Amino acid sequence: MEEQRERITNRLLARMKKKMGDEDERIAREIAEKEEEQAKEEQAKEEKLQADLKSIAEHRVNVIKMKEEKEKEERLEGQKLLIGLMEADRIYQELEKDKIHRNYCANLKLQEAHVAQIAEKIARGETEKQEDAEYVRQKEVIALCREQEFQKYAKKIIDEQSKTTQNLYPLLKGLHEGIPTFSGPAYSEDQHCCEKQPIQPPYIGETAQEMKLLNEQKYDHTKARLGFTW
Repeated sequence: MEEQRERITNRLLARMKKKMGDEDERIAREIAEKEEEQAKEEQAKEEKLQADLKSIAEHRVNVIKMKEEKEKEERLEGQKLLIGLMEADRIYQELEKDKIHRNYCANLKLQEAHVAQIAEKIARGETEKQEDAEYVRQKEVIALCREQEFQKYAKKIIDEQSKTTQNLYPLLKGLHEGIPTFSGPAYSEDQHCCEKQPIQPPYIGETAQEMKLLNEQKYDHTKARLGFTW
């Protein structure tokens, strides 16, 4: 009886021990499975985190790269625009410079033409003054030469009349009254010329242009001044 109880007890103990062992094994297995599942979840989370971080990093790199490319394109476009503006400004400056040069040349030609007109007017005025002065001078020379001619002829007549008459007063009076006075050294050479050769009146005019002084008879006026009518 005692042995049977012991056997039953041992059997129960063995069964309980086995049952406990199975329970521990089950618990251990469940724990292992949970740990494994948890590890897998952790690994999945880690992998996902790494993947997300990698994606974020790649996105950031792509964003930076795209930004750099955009900035580069904008910089190139800005350089092209600047070059275009500089070229347009250069062309504008050239056109303005050419315009200013053409205006300067036109103004210069206008001034030159104006100066030429003024110079021509002055020269024409000076020429007319010179011609008028020459006309007056030649008239005085002619008058002087005629007076010298008169003096020579009158002296000759007086010399001839002194041989036949004693009343020479009218002749001497006409001789002295006919002597004009001329001032200045401008006619000294002309006086010598008149003394040496006959008078040839030059072609002169009232306005120093076109008038021919007609040559009078050589001694008609001389006779009249001395009182002769023959």
